[in-house]
Amino acid sequence: MKETDKQLAEILKKGLEAAEKTGNFVVEQAPDLIQQLIVWKTCEYIFLIIISIAFMFSLYKWHKSAMKRYDDFNDFCNKSEFFIYCIYAIVVIIIFGIALFSSFFDLLHILLAPKIWLIEYAANLIK
Repeated sequence: MKETDKQLAEILKKGLEAAEKTGNFVVEQAPDLIQQLIVWKTCEYIFLIIISIAFMFSLYKWHKSAMKRYDDFNDFCNKSEFFIYCIYAIVVIIIFGIALFSSFFDLLHILLAPKIWLIEYAANLIK
């Protein structure tokens, strides 16, 4: 029985040492981890802004090409392409417009007040 207790004590001791080393590693790496998180989120928001602008631009180009094909706007409204155009325009404006403004303000938040953004991000993770 004493041998089992010694082995158990040794295992617990090794486990506590490993946990302590891991804890020290996490504390040492925290600044780098935070910096990488901020860089990642900044790139993510920039990517969303670029995608949103690209879809808005494609809507503009489609509208411009449709107006060149049809001299009169009323003539364009009578075509079946008009319905598809309207659906596409509504979806692009609503979804990508919201994504554009949301990403833009989040990006500004990171660039102007990174510590506040980090606190709010951590609070959202806890919820």
